[in-house]
Amino acid sequence: MERLYWGLILCLVAACSSSSEHSNTNDTADTVDDSSTPRDTGERDPVRDLDPDKLPSTATPCRSPELMYVKEVFDGDTIKVEGKWGGESVRLIGIDTSEMDWQSNQHECWAKEAMDALSEKILQKWVWLTFDATCEDDFDRTLAYVHRDTDIEGFIQRSLLRAGHAESYHINPNTHHKALFEADESFAKREDLGRWGACP
Repeated sequence: MERLYWGLILCLVAACSSSSEHSNTNDTADTVDDSSTPRDTGERDPVRDLDPDKLPSTATPCRSPELMYVKEVFDGDTIKVEGKWGGESVRLIGIDTSEMDWQSNQHECWAKEAMDALSEKILQKWVWLTFDATCEDDFDRTLAYVHRDTDIEGFIQRSLLRAGHAESYHINPNTHHKALFEADESFAKREDLGRWGACP
């Protein structure tokens, strides 16, 4: 009887040990790093943490500010963004840049430079979009102001205007920042910056 008792004890110990090893193997398998899965690099773009209430605002915006990721830059004033509701094409309010001719590569003066400047500032980066009275143009593009910070340099339209990459261009009713944009253009003209010093 005693031999049977100790036999049962040994059997139970062996079973528990085996179960524990099996459990440990499964735990390890669940935490194996799969290199095909994208990993967070740990670097968070500070733009994502900006308080949108501190961005330049308009009197009657058609939408609330939205955080977006810039997927493409089509030219100096048109981009493609993606957000939580999907993608959309965005025409930057209040500016106009020289036209890119994608068919024959006969671009207007300063078109490539303007596109490159915009790409350097926002391509594959997070931006905040803010809005004016009307949210879409006749080509179903979203109309928006674009921001990487709360200052002049972070207000993308103003940054492009002050460097001479764009000219001030306004269509009612989206004219809230018209005076600022015209002053930025005047500054670039006085200094012969960008297109103002290079194009006839």
